[in-house]
Amino acid sequence: MLLERRWNEDAQEYRLVSHIEGYYLRTHAESEDCYEHGCSIHFPTPTAVENVEHWPYLWRSDRSLLERLCSHSIGHPDPDAANFNIRMGRPYENDHGCDGCCHPMTR
Repeated sequence: MLLERRWNEDAQEYRLVSHIEGYYLRTHAESEDCYEHGCSIHFPTPTAVENVEHWPYLWRSDRSLLERLCSHSIGHPDPDAANFNIRMGRPYENDHGCDGCCHPMTR
C-alpha cells in the first residue's frame, strides 16, 4: 500500500496516509527514541531526507515493514526504519531486492 507522510493538524502529529482517501496507517507513538535515533514518521534523519525524501512510502503488510519505493518500482527499507531494525537485532528485515539505487545503509 502506497503511503505519504502528512501533518495532521487536529492531532498535532505526522501520520502516514494512504492514497485511498481517509485511510491512515496506525503507527507507534512519538517518543524520545524518534529524536535520538531518527524515525521514518516523526523525525526523519538528514540521511533519509537526502536519499529517499521524494520516494513514496510503501507498507508491506506481508512483512509488516515500511519501505520506500524508488523510481524503478523497487521497495527499499527507509534508512531510519533500517536503522531501527538493526538496533532491535533484526538486520535480516532489511533484506530486499536491491537494484543498487538505495542508500548503502539499507543494502
